[in-house]
Amino acid sequence: VVIIGMLSSTSTRLQALVYLLIYNFIFIIPFIILILAVGLGLTTTARVEKWRGKNLAKVQVITGVVMIIIGFILTALLI
Repeated sequence: VVIIGMLSSTSTRLQALVYLLIYNFIFIIPFIILILAVGLGLTTTARVEKWRGKNLAKVQVITGVVMIIIGFILTALLI
């Protein structure tokens, strides 16, 4: 929501685009890579599910930490 507001203002549009790129690299690109790997037959959904089950806690902690860091950065830049 903050990013959308930043996009509406011409003075913060470039900064908002940078944040969107960072978000995409951290959260969206890994999903695309995973979809391509399964789609191209480099792995199977069963192997992906097994890995996810084994590493779910680590992934959640890493994702949470990244989100908190992004929140601090956005807060510091907007204040």
